Amino acid sequence: MHYYNVNLEPIDPMLFGDNRMAREGEDHILSSTMPSPYTIYGAVGNAIINILGVKKLSQKSWDPEIQHYLGEFIDSDKYTKENVFQIIGYTFKDSQDKIWYPAPKNLLIDKDSFYPLEIMTPGEFNIQSSCPFPMLLSKKSKDSIFEEDFFVDENSLKEILCGNKVGKISDLKIKLKDDFYLEEYRTGIGMDYHRNVVKKTILFSRPYWRFHTAISGNELNLKSNGFSVWCQTLKQIKSISTGEHNQINFFGGDRRRSIFFFKDIATKPFDDLLKEVLTSINDSKGLIVYLLTPLPMTTKKLNELSLNAQKFDAAAIGKSQYISGWLHKIKGQRPRKMLRLVPAGSVFFYLWKNETYEKKKNLIKNFWLNSLSPEYKVFGFGRILIGVWK
Repeated sequence: MHYYNVNLEPIDPMLFGDNRMAREGEDHILSSTMPSPYTIYGAVGNAIINILGVKKLSQKSWDPEIQHYLGEFIDSDKYTKENVFQIIGYTFKDSQDKIWYPAPKNLLIDKDSFYPLEIMTPGEFNIQSSCPFPMLLSKKSKDSIFEEDFFVDENSLKEILCGNKVGKISDLKIKLKDDFYLEEYRTGIGMDYHRNVVKKTILFSRPYWRFHTAISGNELNLKSNGFSVWCQTLKQIKSISTGEHNQINFFGGDRRRSIFFFKDIATKPFDDLLKEVLTSINDSKGLIVYLLTPLPMTTKKLNELSLNAQKFDAAAIGKSQYISGWLHKIKGQRPRKMLRLVPAGSVFFYLWKNETYEKKKNLIKNFWLNSLSPEYKVFGFGRILIGVWK
């Protein structure tokens, strides 16, 4: 396997819909959401195909050269083999190419000052509660809490995964969604494409993300906020290994354009962060499993999730998200099945059960960047980073 970091900088306003029918309901408004792993997988995979110089491609004519780098063509919603192109993770990046991660859901900040208030950890056993986990999180803060999604830099994420308390986080840095893009709604109308006429319907609105740009570097280049993606191919692509390789490709709904900046990376992503976590095992009470990417809920109950056959003892999760998309098959396209997702940034806690130091260490190393949903792993769903809590 070979690893790449791909920065996606939108040229056009982006459309990432929530898959709800905008023509139904009272408000006729389609909401926006982070692009799903399916969207990222298709966009980055297509960009690699363009880099390799293949112009026309389908499952019927899956080029042997493409298979050499990406593996076989996937025409299903699930896939369990490992020897194919994979998305390891993705998140926002700013115009200076700094990475921002979904804030762990157990981190509480003040809604006015954004000052860090508390990092919640399991505090007591669940005796009578609707919570499906055996332990509850302690919450000492009584301040007004910021309840929307926000993002933290790598150093702040490292401090939390290493088990540090909120008072020991030297310099918490956060960004809100508005810091990356401006959401703007545009009107649309239903069409009968077979007859090429407007349907008898009403206007609806769709959200587009207009990403902020800024001057970057000494050369005064205009750079955009966007996304940073980590992926792996079966073999190293020589044209990328000679340096960064740029491609303009479609990304998101309505065939919106983005610049794809490919960079060859020598080691597996997040190796430095893994080393920091491994040095923090001593005096820890258990594991904290952080969702780098959203997790499909393939079980009916959250408390059925597990790591290495060990069920979790507590959790801090966000509101469920729903995604669908389109699946390419030999006989055309079809909508993918709707998936309910546990959002990125959600965390699960595991209390140590008399494991030795070596067993703790190996558990973290063996499942680092793995997925809690193996059947959706290659697309980038449910990828995890593992820390400790104290």
